[in-house]
Amino acid sequence: MAILYLKFMATLIDQTKNWIEKFVIGLNLCPFAKPVFDKDQIRYITVDSEKEDDQIIAFFGELKLLKKIGPKDAATSFVIFSNGLNNFDEYLTFHAKAEFILAEAKMDQTFQLASFHPDYQFEGTEKGDIENATNQSPYPMIHILRVKQVSAAIEQYPDTMTIPEKNIETLKELGKEGLEEILG
Repeated sequence: MAILYLKFMATLIDQTKNWIEKFVIGLNLCPFAKPVFDKDQIRYITVDSEKEDDQIIAFFGELKLLKKIGPKDAATSFVIFSNGLNNFDEYLTFHAKAEFILAEAKMDQTFQLASFHPDYQFEGTEKGDIENATNQSPYPMIHILRVKQVSAAIEQYPDTMTIPEKNIETLKELGKEGLEEILG
């Protein structure tokens, strides 16, 4: 039973890595992702508990670990939730709690969070609008980024304000069929 569980968790991580490589990097949705991906500086942890307390403990534990280790060992981390948080509204509530924990722990000057969910929907969009796909992932997850590294990456990129617009344009050109082909 333990071997099956470990294989399942490894599958979640492999699917997340595949999504990052083919979708995020492949479509250049995040111009900062490729260097840390190629250098294997991304941590992936899976949380299989449906209990919010366990999810919060895992999230906070990852924050503490990232604070302890340097960016060369782990530039960033994905906390992947395999159970629970499947409802997008519940996920958003959890994400807000994670942001609160980050601020309360006085780590908000060190880390920032990005949100990804299979049913991600931006305010003011319809459920099936293709622009929502920029933040749709195989599983509910929170991406923990280091503020200093994000700031350094932004300095290297000419105009970060155009990234969301370019991403939407890329997805619209690709269309739903092209997107399905990439995501399999």
